[in-house]
Order: sequence, then C-alpha cells, then structure tokens
Amino acid sequence: MKNNLKEFYDKRVKVYDAVLTTGSLYEIIYNFIGEKEKVLDVGCANGNFSGQLKKKKAKVTGIEVSPILAKNSAKLLDKVIVGNIETMSFSFKKRSFDTILVMDVLEHLFDPVSVLTKLNPYLNQNGKVIVSVPNVANWFVRLELLQGRFNSESTTILEEGHIRFFTYATAKKMFDKAEFKIKKFDLVINYPLVLLKIHNRFPFLGIDNFLKSKLPKLFAFQFIFELQRK
Repeated sequence: MKNNLKEFYDKRVKVYDAVLTTGSLYEIIYNFIGEKEKVLDVGCANGNFSGQLKKKKAKVTGIEVSPILAKNSAKLLDKVIVGNIETMSFSFKKRSFDTILVMDVLEHLFDPVSVLTKLNPYLNQNGKVIVSVPNVANWFVRLELLQGRFNSESTTILEEGHIRFFTYATAKKMFDKAEFKIKKFDLVINYPLVLLKIHNRFPFLGIDNFLKSKLPKLFAFQFIFELQRK
C-alpha cells in the first residue's frame, strides 16, 4: 500500500499547483498564519503554498508521501521529510510548531482521527492546526445524488483518492475525538451558474457573503478550520 500511495501521488504532480488567487483556499489560509512562525505542512505537495510563507519569514518543515513532489518542495521549504503520515514516526521535539497545516489531506486517510491525535504533542502551547476538507454535502453533490449519480469526475469533492467524506458535523466530531476545538471557521463557496452570473455582474449585492453566512453547509465547497488543543 505504501508504494501504491507514492505511485498515485507521483502521477498527480500538476494537480497540486497552489495559487494565491483572491478568495481562494490558499489565500484564506495564508492570512491565518502570522509572521516568523514555525510551520509543519503535512502533505506539502510541490511546496508551492508553503513556499509563499517564506514571505512571512516562516520556517517550514514539510511531510510528503511522494518522492517526486518532495523533491520539488525541498527547493522551497527549510526541510522536507518523505513518508506516509499514517505510518511514520516523528523525530521532532514536542511542542515544536506554531502552526500545523493539514490542507486537503484528511479525506485521503484511513484514520484521520489518529493522525490528528499523533500531531497534537508537536503543537506548541498556543499553537494552531489549520485543516481544510471538501464538503460532501455541497449543493452540487446533493443534486448529483438526487439524479442517482456519484461521479468522481464531475467534481473534485469526489475525486479519485478520497476515501473519507466530511460534512461540517462529521468534521467537528472528528476534531472532538482528537481533542481539538474549533477556534475559527471559514469556507470557499462554489456557485450554481445562475448565481455566479449574478455575482459577477452585480458584486455589490454581496451574494457570496449571504451564502457564507446563511447557507454555509450547502454552498461550501471546502471548509477551513483553525483548531486549538482542548
């Protein structure tokens, strides 16, 4: 299984090109992170996102299962470790990190609670874990299911490689089991075409803010959580 994981992610190098576009997942998370933090990026991929944290004078260690992706990220980060987060052991000192990033990783794991629990001791006293997960209760997935479809090619929420699926409630339950509490919450939304056209033509209407505040569990494409130890 370990070798299969490496081969799977080795073939997906281009998928993980992070871009700090306005309103994107990466821009939101970038703004969650302060200056000069010690950061552990679990599943750092090409390192394109964490490499941006060097602008904030962060010291970043990455963990990546794919040797090809790890080789790329090693050019951008301070240190990169090749390994499977579910099976590897750590040589870090306890309380080593101000921030631990777990971005779009937990849906790929067999036992995400155990991984979060394993990471807990390496977070400093006032540190945070930043998690992003896709929302399987998104309006588009619901519409597909109503039509009897569960197509991994129709949306990245269901993409190949996802073996866990989360709603807001199941994500919160997972965090509770791992002894974390939610300190901050945000989301990236996706629009039905008709709402997208209205949003693009009349941005002053604030449709995005309305959907985020009134219907987040329906229109969230990705949930973003800032967690603290309980």
